[in-house]
Amino acid sequence: MLPTLVAAYGGTTRTSPPVLAPQDSEEEVDEAKLPRLEEEERKAKKFTRQLRKVSKKRRGFREWLDELYEYYEYATSEMATKEEQQAKLKTHLAITPKTVGFLYDAGYTTPASLREATPNEVVAKLAELPGLDFKKAKAYYLRPLRRMVMLGDIEDLDEARTVAAKLQKWSIVELVRLGVWVEGFDDLNGVQIHEKMKGCGAI
Repeated sequence: MLPTLVAAYGGTTRTSPPVLAPQDSEEEVDEAKLPRLEEEERKAKKFTRQLRKVSKKRRGFREWLDELYEYYEYATSEMATKEEQQAKLKTHLAITPKTVGFLYDAGYTTPASLREATPNEVVAKLAELPGLDFKKAKAYYLRPLRRMVMLGDIEDLDEARTVAAKLQKWSIVELVRLGVWVEGFDDLNGVQIHEKMKGCGAI
């Protein structure tokens, strides 16, 4: 009512400025949000650590998988190579799979690896293998090794098979009959035995 009466008599009134509600200062707002921000930052750091750990595990797994694949390829290749080499030994030397296994384990993996070897040298190496001793190795393999080391000096497979079929007897009696037996014959290598057999006209 007072402002109306004053206005009616031509007076004026003095009014005070409106009272504003107190506002939070910027610092007060940050302090209020600080716990939540710290919690979010902590969660973000934890997530980052977990992400790095997962990435590291995945990277490690990929590396392990790559190594496993490389080993598989190597093992498969080695197995294929071994089977191929053993098949060549069997065909070229006309021998049994058991003899092939003994020769391969003794380090004679190709026919050509026998050409510089002597029958006595091969017997000595065979005697070192499990399941064989010198007496057995000499009794079972000395005579056929005279033929095997010689065939190692023949590169052509067809020629080697022809010679193997033609010369099946390698006893001392037979070698004397052919005129090639000499003292220390079993200390001759494959190349030397091959030359002797060609020299006597046996092949």
